[in-house]
Amino acid sequence: MKILYGFLVDFEDPTYYEKIDIKTRYSMIENFFVFSLYWGLGGSIIGKNRKPFCLFVKRLLSLDEPMPKEVQTKKLSLPERGTMYEYLYQTKYTKDVVVKADFKEK
Repeated sequence: MKILYGFLVDFEDPTYYEKIDIKTRYSMIENFFVFSLYWGLGGSIIGKNRKPFCLFVKRLLSLDEPMPKEVQTKKLSLPERGTMYEYLYQTKYTKDVVVKADFKEK
């Protein structure tokens, strides 16, 4: 949770929050969640166990795993190549406005 909060702390500033269009804001929050999930839960996984964890989470977030009917789902877009451990989260700004926030391969 601390990782996710670290990303969201900037959103507490109303000026920053209002500069970001809603579509980009939602995309950023989804990506913050994914990054936090991988490093919060999967950060302690080492070696050969990282790949199965990564594959499971990718399948879960892309809705390839069966989910109970009661659970509201939304398919999340993730990088297809490699594992998530090979990506950084990068935010691009133009005149202090976020124009793109996505995963970038290391």
